[in-house]
Amino acid sequence: MPPEPVGTPGSLGEETYTNILAYLLKSNGLDSGDVALPSDMNALGDLTIPQLEGMEYDPDAPVIAAGQSELLKNLTA
Repeated sequence: MPPEPVGTPGSLGEETYTNILAYLLKSNGLDSGDVALPSDMNALGDLTIPQLEGMEYDPDAPVIAAGQSELLKNLTA
């Protein structure tokens, strides 16, 4: 579950945002580098994420939920 406080944007620690970015990069096929990601938000904002060879990217492509969305539809409050 998300850490408290839940309803405040930007309320997670910088290390948490760095870990989320690392997870997203790894999930999208980028290998870990020789240097750890910075945990400073300004330094993270200056990063350039390399394009994987042979991959085509369309920044305007719609995001399509896959897999887990069916499981989430069955949850009740």
